[in-house]
Amino acid sequence: MKTKLLWALIIALVAIPISWIATQRFMLHVMANAAMNVRPFVMQQDHFVVQDGVEVPTAHITIARMRSGAISHSGDMVIKKPDGTFKTFKGIRRIDLPDGWVGMIMDSVGVKSTGRLPAKEVAVAKQALASPPANCVQPGETFAGEDVLSGQQAIRVTATGPMERWTLWRLPRFNCETAQATVEKRADASAPWKVTNITHLTAFQEVDPDPKLFTGFATFREMPPSQALEVYSGRKYQPTCKSCPVRLDDQKYAAAQH
Repeated sequence: MKTKLLWALIIALVAIPISWIATQRFMLHVMANAAMNVRPFVMQQDHFVVQDGVEVPTAHITIARMRSGAISHSGDMVIKKPDGTFKTFKGIRRIDLPDGWVGMIMDSVGVKSTGRLPAKEVAVAKQALASPPANCVQPGETFAGEDVLSGQQAIRVTATGPMERWTLWRLPRFNCETAQATVEKRADASAPWKVTNITHLTAFQEVDPDPKLFTGFATFREMPPSQALEVYSGRKYQPTCKSCPVRLDDQKYAAAQH
Protein backbone atom coordinates (compact mmCIF):
# COMPACT_ATOMS: atom_id res chain seq x y z
CA MET A 1 0.00 0.00 0.00
CA LYS A 2 2.81 2.42 0.92
CA THR A 3 4.66 1.58 -2.29
CA LYS A 4 1.56 2.29 -4.40
CA LEU A 5 1.04 5.58 -2.53
CA LEU A 6 4.63 6.61 -3.20
CA TRP A 7 4.26 5.92 -6.93
CA ALA A 8 1.00 7.85 -7.02
CA LEU A 9 2.71 10.84 -5.40
CA ILE A 10 5.74 10.71 -7.68
CA ILE A 11 3.51 10.42 -10.76
CA ALA A 12 1.48 13.43 -9.62
CA LEU A 13 4.60 15.61 -9.51
CA VAL A 14 6.57 14.45 -12.52
CA ALA A 15 4.03 13.31 -15.11
CA ILE A 16 5.06 15.21 -18.27
CA PRO A 17 2.03 17.17 -19.49
CA ILE A 18 1.68 15.81 -23.02
CA SER A 19 -2.09 16.20 -23.51
CA TRP A 20 -3.74 19.63 -23.39
CA ILE A 21 -7.39 20.76 -23.62
CA ALA A 22 -7.56 23.04 -26.62
CA THR A 23 -9.96 25.98 -26.59
CA GLN A 24 -8.55 27.65 -29.69
CA ARG A 25 -6.65 25.80 -32.41
CA PHE A 26 -6.12 28.42 -35.08
CA MET A 27 -2.73 29.79 -36.17
CA LEU A 28 -0.92 26.85 -34.59
CA HIS A 29 2.39 27.38 -36.32
CA VAL A 30 2.42 31.07 -35.43
CA MET A 31 1.52 30.39 -31.81
CA ALA A 32 4.10 27.62 -31.45
CA ASN A 33 6.86 30.09 -32.29
CA ALA A 34 5.39 33.09 -30.50
CA ALA A 35 7.32 34.66 -27.62
CA MET A 36 5.52 34.67 -24.28
CA ASN A 37 5.52 37.44 -21.69
CA VAL A 38 3.67 36.47 -18.51
CA ARG A 39 3.83 37.48 -14.86
CA PRO A 40 6.63 35.61 -13.07
CA PHE A 41 6.08 34.02 -9.67
CA VAL A 42 7.41 31.57 -7.13
CA MET A 43 4.99 29.75 -4.86
CA GLN A 44 5.22 26.93 -2.37
CA GLN A 45 2.65 24.27 -1.63
CA ASP A 46 2.29 21.56 1.01
CA HIS A 47 0.38 18.44 -0.06
CA PHE A 48 -1.47 16.11 2.30
CA VAL A 49 -3.62 13.00 2.29
CA VAL A 50 -6.34 12.90 4.93
CA GLN A 51 -6.49 9.70 6.98
CA ASP A 52 -9.04 9.41 9.78
CA GLY A 53 -9.41 13.17 9.79
CA VAL A 54 -5.68 13.78 10.13
CA GLU A 55 -3.63 15.57 7.44
CA VAL A 56 -0.61 13.39 6.62
CA PRO A 57 2.14 15.21 4.65
CA THR A 58 3.03 13.79 1.24
CA ALA A 59 4.98 16.52 -0.55
CA HIS A 60 6.45 20.00 -0.38
CA ILE A 61 6.58 21.60 -3.83
CA THR A 62 7.93 24.85 -5.24
CA ILE A 63 6.36 26.06 -8.50
CA ALA A 64 8.20 28.80 -10.39
CA ARG A 65 7.27 30.49 -13.67
CA MET A 66 9.55 32.75 -15.70
CA ARG A 67 8.39 35.67 -17.83
CA SER A 68 9.02 33.50 -20.90
CA GLY A 69 6.38 31.03 -19.72
CA ALA A 70 8.90 28.38 -18.64
CA ILE A 71 7.72 26.63 -15.51
CA SER A 72 9.44 24.42 -12.95
CA HIS A 73 7.91 22.11 -10.34
CA SER A 74 10.47 20.99 -7.78
CA GLY A 75 10.14 19.40 -4.39
CA ASP A 76 10.41 16.59 -1.90
CA MET A 77 8.12 13.59 -1.46
CA VAL A 78 7.21 12.34 2.01
CA ILE A 79 5.83 8.92 3.00
CA LYS A 80 4.70 7.70 6.40
CA LYS A 81 6.33 4.40 7.33
CA PRO A 82 4.52 1.63 9.27
CA ASP A 83 6.29 2.65 12.48
CA GLY A 84 4.74 6.12 12.23
CA THR A 85 7.91 7.94 11.20
CA PHE A 86 8.33 9.75 7.88
CA LYS A 87 10.81 9.24 5.04
CA THR A 88 11.60 12.04 2.61
CA PHE A 89 12.62 11.55 -1.03
CA LYS A 90 14.48 14.69 -2.10
CA GLY A 91 15.56 16.33 -5.31
CA ILE A 92 12.99 15.90 -8.07
CA ARG A 93 11.98 18.45 -10.73
CA ARG A 94 9.68 18.77 -13.72
CA ILE A 95 10.56 21.50 -16.21
CA ASP A 96 8.50 22.74 -19.17
CA LEU A 97 10.06 25.28 -21.56
CA PRO A 98 8.05 27.45 -23.97
CA ASP A 99 9.68 25.89 -27.05
CA GLY A 100 8.19 22.49 -26.18
CA TRP A 101 11.16 20.98 -24.34
CA VAL A 102 10.05 18.96 -21.33
CA GLY A 103 12.14 17.27 -18.68
CA MET A 104 11.87 15.18 -15.54
CA ILE A 105 15.00 15.73 -13.45
CA MET A 106 16.15 13.59 -10.51
CA ASP A 107 18.88 15.73 -8.96
CA SER A 108 19.59 13.42 -6.03
CA VAL A 109 20.60 10.52 -8.31
CA GLY A 110 21.79 12.42 -11.42
CA VAL A 111 19.26 11.08 -13.94
CA LYS A 112 16.79 12.72 -16.33
CA SER A 113 14.11 12.02 -18.93
CA THR A 114 13.79 14.72 -21.57
CA GLY A 115 12.06 15.26 -24.90
CA ARG A 116 10.27 17.77 -27.09
CA LEU A 117 6.55 18.13 -27.77
CA PRO A 118 5.14 18.43 -31.32
CA ALA A 119 4.64 22.01 -32.53
CA LYS A 120 0.86 21.60 -32.47
CA GLU A 121 0.83 20.71 -28.79
CA VAL A 122 3.21 23.56 -28.00
CA ALA A 123 0.88 25.99 -29.77
CA VAL A 124 -2.17 24.75 -27.88
CA ALA A 125 -0.33 25.04 -24.55
CA LYS A 126 0.78 28.59 -25.32
CA GLN A 127 -2.71 29.57 -26.40
CA ALA A 128 -4.14 28.24 -23.13
CA LEU A 129 -1.53 30.21 -21.15
CA ALA A 130 -1.98 33.40 -23.15
CA SER A 131 -5.80 33.30 -23.11
CA PRO A 132 -7.07 31.70 -19.90
CA PRO A 133 -10.84 31.28 -19.55
CA ALA A 134 -13.04 33.93 -17.97
CA ASN A 135 -12.94 33.72 -14.18
CA CYS A 136 -10.49 30.81 -14.57
CA VAL A 137 -13.42 28.41 -15.04
CA GLN A 138 -12.76 25.48 -17.37
CA PRO A 139 -15.52 23.50 -19.13
CA GLY A 140 -17.30 21.27 -16.62
CA GLU A 141 -16.42 23.52 -13.68
CA THR A 142 -18.52 25.97 -11.67
CA PHE A 143 -17.55 29.38 -10.33
CA ALA A 144 -17.85 29.19 -6.51
CA GLY A 145 -16.55 32.56 -5.31
CA GLU A 146 -13.41 34.55 -4.61
CA ASP A 147 -10.87 34.45 -1.79
CA VAL A 148 -7.49 35.99 -0.96
CA LEU A 149 -4.50 33.65 -0.66
CA SER A 150 -1.09 35.00 0.35
CA GLY A 151 -2.25 38.46 -0.67
CA GLN A 152 -3.44 37.34 -4.11
CA GLN A 153 -6.96 37.27 -5.54
CA ALA A 154 -8.02 33.64 -5.96
CA ILE A 155 -10.99 32.34 -7.97
CA ARG A 156 -12.63 29.34 -6.32
CA VAL A 157 -14.08 26.76 -8.73
CA THR A 158 -15.64 23.37 -8.20
CA ALA A 159 -15.96 20.25 -10.34
CA THR A 160 -18.18 17.35 -9.27
CA GLY A 161 -18.27 13.79 -10.54
CA PRO A 162 -20.32 10.82 -9.32
CA MET A 163 -17.82 9.85 -6.61
CA GLU A 164 -15.28 12.69 -6.54
CA ARG A 165 -15.50 16.45 -6.00
CA TRP A 166 -12.74 19.01 -6.52
CA THR A 167 -12.40 22.55 -5.18
CA LEU A 168 -9.62 24.56 -6.82
CA TRP A 169 -8.28 28.04 -6.15
CA ARG A 170 -6.78 29.71 -9.23
CA LEU A 171 -4.92 33.03 -9.53
CA PRO A 172 -6.36 35.22 -12.32
CA ARG A 173 -3.41 37.65 -12.32
CA PHE A 174 -1.08 34.73 -12.99
CA ASN A 175 -2.72 33.02 -15.95
CA CYS A 176 -5.10 31.06 -13.73
CA GLU A 177 -2.37 28.98 -12.10
CA THR A 178 -3.84 26.60 -9.50
CA ALA A 179 -2.57 27.59 -6.05
CA GLN A 180 -4.63 25.44 -3.69
CA ALA A 181 -6.95 22.44 -3.90
CA THR A 182 -9.20 20.07 -1.98
CA VAL A 183 -10.41 16.65 -3.14
CA GLU A 184 -13.45 14.92 -1.64
CA LYS A 185 -14.68 11.40 -2.31
CA ARG A 186 -17.64 9.24 -1.35
CA ALA A 187 -18.35 5.52 -1.42
CA ASP A 188 -21.68 5.81 -3.26
CA ALA A 189 -24.23 8.38 -4.41
CA SER A 190 -25.97 8.48 -1.00
CA ALA A 191 -22.80 8.58 1.12
CA PRO A 192 -21.40 11.81 2.59
CA TRP A 193 -18.39 13.51 1.04
CA LYS A 194 -15.06 13.03 2.83
CA VAL A 195 -11.93 15.10 2.26
CA THR A 196 -9.12 12.84 1.02
CA ASN A 197 -6.46 15.21 -0.36
CA ILE A 198 -5.47 18.79 0.41
CA THR A 199 -3.00 21.17 -1.21
CA HIS A 200 -2.21 24.26 0.87
CA LEU A 201 -0.58 27.37 -0.57
CA THR A 202 2.08 28.31 1.99
CA ALA A 203 3.94 31.16 0.26
CA PHE A 204 3.65 33.28 -2.88
CA GLN A 205 5.90 35.94 -4.42
CA GLU A 206 5.63 37.86 -7.66
CA VAL A 207 9.34 37.66 -8.46
CA ASP A 208 11.63 36.34 -11.17
CA PRO A 209 12.61 32.80 -10.12
CA ASP A 210 16.15 31.61 -9.59
CA PRO A 211 17.48 30.40 -13.00
CA LYS A 212 19.06 27.44 -11.18
CA LEU A 213 15.59 25.90 -10.96
CA PHE A 214 15.78 25.40 -14.74
CA THR A 215 19.42 24.31 -15.16
CA GLY A 216 22.16 22.12 -13.71
CA PHE A 217 21.43 18.73 -15.28
CA ALA A 218 23.46 18.72 -18.53
CA THR A 219 25.66 15.81 -17.40
CA PHE A 220 22.86 13.68 -15.92
CA ARG A 221 22.16 10.22 -17.38
CA GLU A 222 19.25 10.11 -19.83
CA MET A 223 16.69 7.27 -19.45
CA PRO A 224 12.95 6.56 -19.84
CA PRO A 225 10.67 7.96 -17.09
CA SER A 226 9.79 4.68 -15.37
CA GLN A 227 13.47 3.66 -15.22
CA ALA A 228 14.43 7.07 -13.84
CA LEU A 229 11.74 6.79 -11.17
CA GLU A 230 13.03 3.37 -10.13
CA VAL A 231 16.57 4.73 -9.80
CA TYR A 232 15.24 7.70 -7.84
CA SER A 233 13.10 5.75 -5.37
CA GLY A 234 15.19 2.60 -5.11
CA ARG A 235 12.03 0.56 -5.68
CA LYS A 236 10.76 -1.59 -8.50
CA TYR A 237 8.02 0.21 -10.38
CA GLN A 238 4.60 -1.26 -9.57
CA PRO A 239 1.70 -0.15 -11.80
CA THR A 240 -1.34 1.07 -9.89
CA CYS A 241 -3.74 1.02 -12.85
CA LYS A 242 -4.21 -0.67 -16.19
CA SER A 243 -3.03 2.39 -18.14
CA CYS A 244 -0.70 3.93 -15.59
CA PRO A 245 0.62 7.46 -16.36
CA VAL A 246 4.25 6.35 -16.06
CA ARG A 247 3.75 3.65 -18.69
CA LEU A 248 2.10 6.20 -20.98
CA ASP A 249 4.95 8.60 -20.37
CA ASP A 250 7.40 5.91 -21.49
CA GLN A 251 5.52 5.55 -24.77
CA LYS A 252 5.42 9.28 -25.40
CA TYR A 253 9.00 9.66 -24.21
CA ALA A 254 10.08 7.31 -27.00
CA ALA A 255 8.13 9.35 -29.55
CA ALA A 256 9.61 12.61 -28.22
CA GLN A 257 13.13 11.43 -29.03
CA HIS A 258 12.56 11.57 -32.80
